[in-house]
Amino acid sequence: PKPADLVAGFVPTSTLEEGYDVVVIGGGPSGVSGGFQAALLGHSALIVDSPKSEPDYRGVDFSFGGPTGLFSKALRDAAKQLDVTALRAQGLDDDVIWKQVTNQCVKLATRNAEGVVDTLKKYQVDYQQGIAKLKQTPDGIAVEVTIKGAGDHKGD
Repeated sequence: PKPADLVAGFVPTSTLEEGYDVVVIGGGPSGVSGGFQAALLGHSALIVDSPKSEPDYRGVDFSFGGPTGLFSKALRDAAKQLDVTALRAQGLDDDVIWKQVTNQCVKLATRNAEGVVDTLKKYQVDYQQGIAKLKQTPDGIAVEVTIKGAGDHKGD
């Protein structure tokens, strides 16, 4: 398998250089929706998003595609599942308990992001981790993408 098949947020340079009908800057709920809509209308689409957290070994940034309020809902669910009084009675410090809460929140957000990434693949919407900027060219406007973790590598 190619790296793009194994790692989320990676598009081969050769594919980036082919160009897209639509480039969406930002991988929040609206950006992801825009990418899906473009694909459903028959356009090639790329979503460029700067990770908000360190991507895991699969390249998944747990905040990618996350709806507003995801973390407050995750926190509420974690609070329902964890018995803080019982954990304290076992001698666990509050920082250890808090780590359990944050781990549960990150797991929920990661599952959400993985679902978004899988759905993007299904609809053939590419997703590139990086920073995108609009720039003026003699032919009009182009999107310059600085690829995260690739040093000074840029794809136009």
